Amino acid sequence: MTLCFTLLGPVGLTTDGCPVNVDRPRRRAVLAYLLLHANQVVSVGQLATAIWGGNPPSTARAQVQSEIWALRRSIQQADDATGSIVTQPGGYLLRLEADQLDLARYRALSTTARVEVERGLLEDACTLMREALALWRGPTLSGAAADFVEPSRVHLEERRLADLEWLLGLELTIGRHHELIAELTRHVADHPLRERLRTQLVLALYRCGRQPEALRVARQGCQLLSDQHGLDPGPLLRGLELAILRQDPKLDLAERTTPDEAAAVITGTASPGWRPHAVGRADSTSWYAATLSALARDNSSG
Repeated sequence: MTLCFTLLGPVGLTTDGCPVNVDRPRRRAVLAYLLLHANQVVSVGQLATAIWGGNPPSTARAQVQSEIWALRRSIQQADDATGSIVTQPGGYLLRLEADQLDLARYRALSTTARVEVERGLLEDACTLMREALALWRGPTLSGAAADFVEPSRVHLEERRLADLEWLLGLELTIGRHHELIAELTRHVADHPLRERLRTQLVLALYRCGRQPEALRVARQGCQLLSDQHGLDPGPLLRGLELAILRQDPKLDLAERTTPDEAAAVITGTASPGWRPHAVGRADSTSWYAATLSALARDNSSG
């Protein structure tokens, strides 16, 4: 039997792919908190604060102990051999192997993707990050009810979006702009105020020869920030709009360069006449990040 736990969507556990019943929102919250702190000792006081905030009821300890007992029973009925909640002097510990938790698998895959970029294996890195992001199956921690759930959900969702932007930036550097337009359009519709996603869509449209649409998407972002929040667009969006109008060659898909050259563009230490012609790394020293950083500097200095 294979016992697995999930956080990146509904909180729960499965055995050989079949769901195991965890039937109360608070019980799922206790499970979620233990999973977020897997292989660490969690005290009853920590659990009470996580569930009820700063005002736990007088029965908090008894309620936590009751939920732990019920979770132990569910886990043991599913598979007594793997995964167990152990009582420790300071509280409880949920023992798990890394491959038993979707969040742990996600972290491992996303870390390995970045390692592959450092090795120059950009396509492999894209595949790994796509596999990692596919582990998300809806709103994180759904089905759990407790004070800690929403802040934890926001934190994990921000991690997902940051990794998504990293992946899309990497795929732009290796010339997948045609394949990305539909996906980027959906992401921008879902997150209209995330400037990096919007700039990625603008760049993909421009590279596909759709300059009017690229300008429209960029200007919609500027207008949205102004109308809804009274804010000016950031330098990336402004710089990209101006670069499209002048058909800046920095926007064109380029060949590889070294990470040191890309880093020099970001830090402003590149020689005045140097242009990036590269992919390089896909983190802060990627061709994509270097290009947008250079455009932002061009805009601010002009």
